[in-house]
Amino acid sequence: MPVTSSHGGDGVSVVKVTGSLIGGKETDELRRVLGEMVLTRRTKLLIDLSGVTYANSTAIGVLMSTHTSYTRRRWSVAFCGVTKELNVVLVVTKLNLVFELHKSCEEALKSLSSR
Repeated sequence: MPVTSSHGGDGVSVVKVTGSLIGGKETDELRRVLGEMVLTRRTKLLIDLSGVTYANSTAIGVLMSTHTSYTRRRWSVAFCGVTKELNVVLVVTKLNLVFELHKSCEEALKSLSSR
């Protein structure tokens, strides 16, 4: 399964994504899981992208949509473990200036937990 979720301490929910997100079932699953986080009012969300090998524009759109949903509600969302390949996409699209990106998941958890 390319998307797993858990609920960590300090109210932070963690969604770990692995594999290639090419717009098929795996991207639909990502959309579903992230949508559930919004519906269940998980106000602190960490998205771990360390296992993502490729993400197309559809997957990037899902991440953007989630970020927008969270920021509009004044909730917190952060990303960690962005691979070099995925970082290139985020830089080209300038999303690296919009998303809260952390090199390590521990750093991101600490940041979210303190809010």
